[in-house]
Amino acid sequence: MRFLENESLLGVLRVIRSIASRYPQQLHECQKIHKVGIDSLVSQLWETVEAATLRSDYTKAYHGFIKTIFHPTILAYAVDNQDLQDALLRVATEIMKLGAGKRSIRPAIAKAIWKAFLKSPDNPRIICHSAWLIDLIIELIDHQQADSDKDFTVGHSLAVIFDEVEPGTDHYKEYYGDLEIFSQVYMFDMLARMDAKDPTQVEFVKVLRERLFAPWTENFPGISIWTAWKKHMQLQTLVLLERFVSPDEAEEFLGRVINKALCWEPHPRFRFLFEWITSLCILRYPEHRNCLWRHLQNPEEQNPKLQVSLLRVGLMVARALPDSLREEYFTELVYTAVPLTSNSKVVVRHQAISMALEFWEDADRFSLTNLTSNPLFQRIHEASTNSSYYKEFKNAKDFRTFDGVRNFTMVGIFSGHYLRGGDEIEIIPEDAFAGLEDFSGEDSRRRWIPLGAPVDAAEAATEQAVTGLHSGKVNYNPHDAARLAVLSSSSALPPLQTKGSDIPIATTNDEELEIILCASLLDNGFNLGGVSRVSEIMGVKTLTLASKAVVKTSEFSSVSVHSESWLDIQEVPIPEIAEYLRGKRSEGYTAVGLEQTDRSIILGKGEWKFPKKTVLLLGTEKFGIPAELLGELDWCVEIPQKGKTRSMNVQTAAAVVLYEACRQARGM
Repeated sequence: MRFLENESLLGVLRVIRSIASRYPQQLHECQKIHKVGIDSLVSQLWETVEAATLRSDYTKAYHGFIKTIFHPTILAYAVDNQDLQDALLRVATEIMKLGAGKRSIRPAIAKAIWKAFLKSPDNPRIICHSAWLIDLIIELIDHQQADSDKDFTVGHSLAVIFDEVEPGTDHYKEYYGDLEIFSQVYMFDMLARMDAKDPTQVEFVKVLRERLFAPWTENFPGISIWTAWKKHMQLQTLVLLERFVSPDEAEEFLGRVINKALCWEPHPRFRFLFEWITSLCILRYPEHRNCLWRHLQNPEEQNPKLQVSLLRVGLMVARALPDSLREEYFTELVYTAVPLTSNSKVVVRHQAISMALEFWEDADRFSLTNLTSNPLFQRIHEASTNSSYYKEFKNAKDFRTFDGVRNFTMVGIFSGHYLRGGDEIEIIPEDAFAGLEDFSGEDSRRRWIPLGAPVDAAEAATEQAVTGLHSGKVNYNPHDAARLAVLSSSSALPPLQTKGSDIPIATTNDEELEIILCASLLDNGFNLGGVSRVSEIMGVKTLTLASKAVVKTSEFSSVSVHSESWLDIQEVPIPEIAEYLRGKRSEGYTAVGLEQTDRSIILGKGEWKFPKKTVLLLGTEKFGIPAELLGELDWCVEIPQKGKTRSMNVQTAAAVVLYEACRQARGM
């Protein structure tokens, strides 16, 4: 066997698969007659494949071997054969390690398991009897290609260009196979097809769910917003598998989600996914709908982040409850939220006030006259709508209007709008699941979660027309060149450059505007030098740095052009930022953060203006403003974006925000 390579090796693998498909019993008999176990065959084949890939193209050899060892017949034999299980797991683990640096290896494993699950009505049970596969499934779900390896991204980008040149051909798939993201696509599709009524599949999912969920219950106060092992796809899997929570498990499951995971999780996207999971579980088991009140009405220990999350959960639940339960629950939710409008914690108070507007709209929509006729509720609504911050309250509804039931689709879970913004993550294409086989007529293999509709081209065009967003493509116009030629020959004098000269520049009337720019979270010398430069130019009163030592570095001075000589710079170490913000607020300053959140004010929209005394906090280059500092802010603002790049460089963003503040002060 060691002499097999190229087509001869592929031919042997095809023969083994053919025998396994057509004569599965004969394959079993052969190992008895020749006294060679299938586990030994798998090990020998793997050694041959490893040797062959050193001398030829690895893709075909690996793919052929993967299809063979994950053939349904081989997996069926492994159910009661521990030696074969060990051999398959060992070999698959080695392939997974090799797949970290090679294209389409992990997707090939995921596809082979997915196909084995769908092969026949009996095979879901075969997969679910194979508990050893859980390690592989978790590995495939967790897999994310390293950012440092740009070859994968560049290869796909080039393939897209070739596809445009030669339509009708998927060049990447033809040359390499499936994209790396299909490692998750195949696994998620398989889990979506598992039947919550089949005890075998329920038991399999229960073990998988616990393996994914248990680490999240170890959250603690002060845990870092960024933790290496945490992946959004783990929580997407929990959303997908929530339907397997049984009536007996519901109370304990909700308790762990709320008191262990959601209670201390700092990351906004992860919190949102836990809120979604909680609302889905309560809606399936409405007898547990009152589990939120203990944390909102009389909490033993006030946790502002948890209270905000549970208010959101309560609204998602109230909107989707059956008519027979909605009015009572909605009324209790309103009576719970109204006292929180005067809560001592800013984040809770703002949340409750902005939700009061939604409560009124929903009470009117659902004809809950007992609420709309309540004088106190009427006065609160009037006070909110007459407030100078009414538009900001209204703009804070983006995430809270999320419909957890309507968005419970494959597209909604894995390609939803909640994945946009914030830290950069890989998103499954909206049409990824649509290309997979559909067995809608067979209960044993059909997808139990709706596919959902991707945004089509017509819808995107309509959105562009409504929002006025530019496509980003600029067309060449030959008339532009002629116009430029005419202008260049004009006798009109060109404008005189005043940069660096003594010619007075237009004066402004924004002397009363006091901005303290807090850049203590930044650690990049080049960025800090740029921030110093733009701060001095835009008239910032004070710039804070984590350490003044950075001013002496060559990175800082190469960009700052001595702006630090004309600027008040104070040292505020990172651990002291929260106390510094509180101190400035007590002096009459308003704390504003530049961050994308669910309640950020879009600069340039609405009537919101920077207060005359503002402390502007900039987030870190990679992770933004930590959750513990978001709670110290009065407002968050963000810069409207039209392109697809995730974010601006921090010094560019600072320049845009400072210009907008000065523009508002001048009344332009």
